[in-house]
Amino acid sequence: MRIFILCSIITFTLSSCDWFKKPITTPIHTETIPDFETIPKSSLLSSNIANEASGVADSRSMPGNLWIHEDGDNPNLLYQFSHSAEYKGNIQMPFPNRDWEDISIGIGPESGKNYIYIAEIGDNNAAYNNQYYVYRFLEPQSLSEKVTKFDRIAFQYPDGSRDAECILLDPATKDIYIVTKREFNVRIYQLPYPQSTTDIQIAKFVQTIPFFAITSGGISSDGKEIVLRNYDAIYYWYRKGGESIATTLSRNRDKLLPFMKEPQGEGFCFDKDNKGYFTKSEKPDGTSEPTYLYYFAKK
Repeated sequence: MRIFILCSIITFTLSSCDWFKKPITTPIHTETIPDFETIPKSSLLSSNIANEASGVADSRSMPGNLWIHEDGDNPNLLYQFSHSAEYKGNIQMPFPNRDWEDISIGIGPESGKNYIYIAEIGDNNAAYNNQYYVYRFLEPQSLSEKVTKFDRIAFQYPDGSRDAECILLDPATKDIYIVTKREFNVRIYQLPYPQSTTDIQIAKFVQTIPFFAITSGGISSDGKEIVLRNYDAIYYWYRKGGESIATTLSRNRDKLLPFMKEPQGEGFCFDKDNKGYFTKSEKPDGTSEPTYLYYFAKK
């Protein structure tokens, strides 16, 4: 009996100790995927300037303005418009416009500087013998500044000519990703940093993903948000901690973003402060249909 009582006391005492209790777990806090306004700010664009706009990027050096370029068979000009679509001017580039299809702004070789990347990656008829270029240069500080120095990143695909209209710049690694357009499962290729500016490099095939006719995309400046767009939808991923670009894009999208149906939607960019995004359409040939600059703010 004494032994039973003694065992009961020991059992009660031990069971009341903290180290026999169930561990208290701290809830894991995950970041909330942001929502965006469904009704955008819309600004009418001029009917005779950059009608064949293909790429758009939010300026870092001149806040409140956008850089826009046209695609092939157009002047080698980089146009500037305000966030409310007011035309501000242009800068002539020191390299030709064979078929510029997308633009991005971000980090580059020199720390603390902003670089513009213009992607000459369009090839509608596989006419360019698997020879493509990304031009990289320091972002001008004013419209009166001439661009004279640039890097030409020449590359080939490992599996033949491709038509593409989307580049993504990883702000963490400085790697460049190219997303093709015409396959039913578009292909993603990588140009790892540091990209050669003297030799033709072979882009690294990364993966296919089940999308079609990708015309643009972007990665937010903090690297957390990734978008691919086509004429009918804007696909959005929110990067989980530790995910690479490839890993994020290999899983299901997180959501479809709001967008306005555009005549030929080819432009997308996040704003520099990651508070929203812009979309822009090319004006179809032979039409008088107006085009707009749309801005969708985060809620």
